[in-house]
Amino acid sequence: MKTTPEHDELLNEVLTGGNVTELRTKSLDDTLTAVRQHRRLRHALRCASPVAAIGILMAIFWYRHSQFPQPVAVQPAAAAMAAPTVPGTSIRLVSDEELLAMFPDRPVALVGPPGNRQFVFLDEKRASQAQGPRPVRALKL
Repeated sequence: MKTTPEHDELLNEVLTGGNVTELRTKSLDDTLTAVRQHRRLRHALRCASPVAAIGILMAIFWYRHSQFPQPVAVQPAAAAMAAPTVPGTSIRLVSDEELLAMFPDRPVALVGPPGNRQFVFLDEKRASQAQGPRPVRALKL
């Protein structure tokens, strides 16, 4: 059995036959002090638990968002900003590559010589065949 100085002091007071009321008072004070310390510890833990939980959640949130790069706003190229427009309108002239890039999910082509090109949707024939043949109109002469 381990003995502590407090235990020895209490044992000495009991064995010497000192004043019983003093012993009771001292014992009660020691007990109340121990209970108060325990209550303070419980209260501190009860208050610190939500703060710790919030801190852990914030750390997880920060860690997850620091792993993924944040999107960066990309400025349009200076060439696209300085594209010529048709005089008197807000129509912007685009290059052949820009025109083809506007339709990434459809088959398109530019057909014809460089000065006289036509923009063609290559899937138009399939779309018109799906609708069925068009009725032929007869002209009266």
